[in-house]
Amino acid sequence: MDILKKPLSLKSLKKRLVNNRISVNVKISFLGMIDCYGFDSFNEMIDDLIILEEGYLSDINYKIVGSIPATKTDSGYVIINVVAELNY
Repeated sequence: MDILKKPLSLKSLKKRLVNNRISVNVKISFLGMIDCYGFDSFNEMIDDLIILEEGYLSDINYKIVGSIPATKTDSGYVIINVVAELNY
């Protein structure tokens, strides 16, 4: 499973577009998910994980596709497939 390791530039994101939509897997800490105050906060966190520059995602769909168990130093991670329209 390919997991996005760092946010991408708009140029890199445009290369991944299919019908103006992007599909990527992101890793989110369990505590990071809990710290979100509502869906808007969650969407902003997802934007920051995917887009390096100006631009935003809309019509976002989420699907949990995996997890990484907790260790002594972290709370574990959830792997989420994000499919969204890229606006720039």
